[in-house]
Amino acid sequence: CFTFPNGDTYEGEFRQTDYHPFERCGYGTYKACDGMMYEGQWMEDKMHGLGTISFPNGSTYKGNFVNNQFNGYGRYSWPNGCYYDGIFIGNKMKGPGKFYDENGQCWQGTFSYKTALGLQFQL
Repeated sequence: CFTFPNGDTYEGEFRQTDYHPFERCGYGTYKACDGMMYEGQWMEDKMHGLGTISFPNGSTYKGNFVNNQFNGYGRYSWPNGCYYDGIFIGNKMKGPGKFYDENGQCWQGTFSYKTALGLQFQL
């Protein structure tokens, strides 16, 4: 287990390079002091590939990461029970997806950051 100067920890695969004495790569778990936790794949010291991140407020994201951002297919869940299944680009809902509200109602459409074109609910 590696402990960073601020108290955050990392347990998993890493490598040493000419430029970095410690670079996360492969599979590992990072735990921040504020309660954030990421478990999944790393590349060049960044979240990259499949993984799950949990935030201190109870929200979670499980899916694909590219360069520390939600990118590709994933599921973002809020503490109130709502969740979104679909495509993300640059940490934002962008593309086809389904949003499920706290009552389990499904809303399907093409999401574009804060809007959803052609949003329809499913019975």
